Amino acid sequence: MNFIRHMRRDDIDAVLQIQSRCYTALEPESADSLLSKLEASPTTCWVADSERGLAGYLFAHPWISETPPTLDLVIEQLPSSADCFYIHDLAIDPDWRGTGTGERLIGDALQLADNHWPRCALIAVQASQRFWRRFGFAKAPEHLQQAAAGYGDAVLMWRERESAEV
Repeated sequence: MNFIRHMRRDDIDAVLQIQSRCYTALEPESADSLLSKLEASPTTCWVADSERGLAGYLFAHPWISETPPTLDLVIEQLPSSADCFYIHDLAIDPDWRGTGTGERLIGDALQLADNHWPRCALIAVQASQRFWRRFGFAKAPEHLQQAAAGYGDAVLMWRERESAEV
């Protein structure tokens, strides 16, 4: 069993190990890039911790939905005109897949997002669109799909929340 907690700087090495096991179709992000996301928005980055180490992680932060951050971007400052909660990266160690770990991480993230943002956005990589549709995400308009180009075979997706308070 594992529990969800906010990510800490000392989790990054384990996060990088999980990332290297999960991403086979694109170049993993650097430690500098991941640390910048954590430092920019520490209350929106989580890990699933267990007695055997980290089982997974989720990076999220406020952003502009129609212009998602490029892959491996080092965030120096969050945009003041952010209009969405952007799920930048979710990865579950292959040994923990099928245990509900991803659903628990996403549940915590979406609960926070639903309380503060009218939209939640992400770029679905490695044919994960079907997975994200389970949580209410749909493909963003076609004219915006170029924003996902730097992520390989990927799709910009988002979900609207009518009850969000911004």
